[in-house]
Parts: sequence; C-alpha cells; structure tokens
Amino acid sequence: MFRKIVFALFILFISFSLIAQPAQKLWSVDCILFSRINELYKLASLAPPSTAGPWTTNELSQMVAFVYENKPLDSEAFNNLYRLVQEELNQESRFSVTNEVKINTSLEYNFELYAHSNTNDFTEEEDWNYGWIERAPILKIPLQISFSDIFASQVDIVAMQKLLDYKNNPIGKYSKTFWTNNNLPDFFFLDLLWPYHASGVAGGDFWKVQIGREQLSWGPGHTGNFMLTNHLPYHDHILLSLWSNKLKYTTTVIDFPSPEEMGTGTDTVAMFFAHRIEFTLFSKMRISLSESMMYQNDVLNLRYLNPLMIYHQYFIADKSNSLLTLEFQFNPIKNFTFYGQFCMDEMQILGESSTIPNAMGYQVGLEV
Repeated sequence: MFRKIVFALFILFISFSLIAQPAQKLWSVDCILFSRINELYKLASLAPPSTAGPWTTNELSQMVAFVYENKPLDSEAFNNLYRLVQEELNQESRFSVTNEVKINTSLEYNFELYAHSNTNDFTEEEDWNYGWIERAPILKIPLQISFSDIFASQVDIVAMQKLLDYKNNPIGKYSKTFWTNNNLPDFFFLDLLWPYHASGVAGGDFWKVQIGREQLSWGPGHTGNFMLTNHLPYHDHILLSLWSNKLKYTTTVIDFPSPEEMGTGTDTVAMFFAHRIEFTLFSKMRISLSESMMYQNDVLNLRYLNPLMIYHQYFIADKSNSLLTLEFQFNPIKNFTFYGQFCMDEMQILGESSTIPNAMGYQVGLEV
C-alpha cells in the first residue's frame, strides 16, 4: 500500500511540473526513450507504438499516457519503467530566456580506443564491424531552442573524423595495433559536413511539420527497414505527420544530391516522395502501409507533391521507381512482439513482359 501511495504522489508531482522537455523537441530514431516506451507497451500487451521516427515530446507523451491508461495491474516492472520514462520526459530546460523561450545545451567529450592484433589483413576503416556511424564524435555540443509549445529547433555542433577517411592519405592508418577517435593526422581529417542533426519543428498536440536534416526511419526492423531506415547519416527532408492514439499518417519529401551535383549525369533533381498510414487492429496489433517514389529528372513537377496521390499511378517509369511496403507488429502476450515487413518493387501481371522480374522482400522477427 505504501509503495502505491508513493508512486501516486510521484505521478501527481510529474503532472504539475511547470518546466519539462519542449513539446516539439525531436527525439532521434535510436533514442533509448522510445525503446523504453516500446517496452511499456510489451509489458501491457498492447499494440506497439508508431515506429515512424523521429518523434516529438508531445507524441511520446501521448504514447505514455495511453499505455498508462491501459497498464497492467500491480506490475512493479511496469511502474518502475514508467517512472523512469516520466523522469526523462520531464527533465527541466537548462536556461529560460523568458517564460516562452527555453534553451538546452551541453558539452560532450568522447574517447574511444580501437585495438586489434592482425596488422596484415586488417588495415582499413571499412574492415571494422564497428563503423563510422556507430562511433562517437570527439566533441559534441547539442543546442536546442524552443518557443512556447509551438516551435523547437535543434542543431548538433560536432568535431569528428570524417566519413570514408580510409580513402585518403595516409592509407593504412588502421593497420596500427591501437587507434583512437582522437587521432587526427591533420585538420583535414575532421568531418566538415556537419551538422548531421539540424532541424526545426512546428506542431501541436496531434500534428507536426518538420524540416531540416535528421535520420528518418519507418518500421520495426533491427537490421534495417525496406523503405526508410537509419543506414544513412541523415536525410534532408520536409515532413508532415498527423496522429491519434490509434491512427497515424506521415508524408515526407527527401532531397538527395543530384547526378549533376555529384558529377555523374545531367539530371538536376533527385528526390524521394513517401507517405505512410499506421493503425491499430484490435488492441494488440499495429498495421502500417507505406508507398514511395524515387524520382530523378531535370525538372520537378509540382503535382508529385500531392501527399494523397498513389505514386505508382503517375506511370513515369522512365523517371521514377515506386515501392510498396506492408508491416505488422503483434504483442500477443506480455514481453513478446512478433513483427514482419513485406515490400514489393516489381510484380508481373498478365500481359506484362517477363524481361522485368518480380522484385519483393520479406522480413520477420521476434522481440522478447
């Protein structure tokens, strides 16, 4: 009884906190907070929350409120994890310029040591399983500025070794027995393409418009997803998302370097268009349907920006390629989640030429 009273007082305190994480702050696709929220849904045997990230504080808070309303009775594991999630969601801003303007920043320093004994065959950065994306920067200064509950912006200032530096002199630096992320032969080994996180978000309780540079990911896969996944350091994008507890719609346009910019062709436009709808089926299953179109040309037609159009029906195979994915996530019992993805790139139908083969993909998995 005493433990329940203490927990109830803690929740009451959290509910009346005046300063919390900015409502429109973005939480990255690999953040530990979303993983903990997902664990809450597994403990409650509810359909998992949306896997289309990143998410705002508003959206994550609503996920937490929904799972708490349907929480298992007398579950100490659920209550402890719920308390941890609420503490993270309600961390105070470091600086308040006014009542409406908040600033969060910090300074991070990281030191990593890489060691191996095979100095003959193990000579380049690409030989490491622990690759560039997983490695920590030398220095990182995240800066977040929020204006009331309507808008938030964030940018990460970093000092780190550049991507693909094994293709530059001195070749074979990773043949050394020991190497660290702080070893820089000269200034030009610093990555000058930062920031990899720089975005602004405007939104409300059930919507957001997001523009900038962030990693996007759609799907529950742990080794990657078929349509959008975080194998790239960032996506330059604009995104609209609308949601409720049981339904979510997302549409995005991602801009990629064009062939002209990369020196590989004359096309000046390379863009990715995608939209996605997610909904809960019964109380334990989430279904997601996504469609996308990769477009390349020397001109952009504004009709392709229609978020409700079926991209395949433009019939512009000479300029684009469409992809369709279907996903499911199922929490049948406590602590178990079955998930799967299906994607279709090409499928022959009656009368079509057999010169273009079927192109499909499947993924299944289990979380415990």
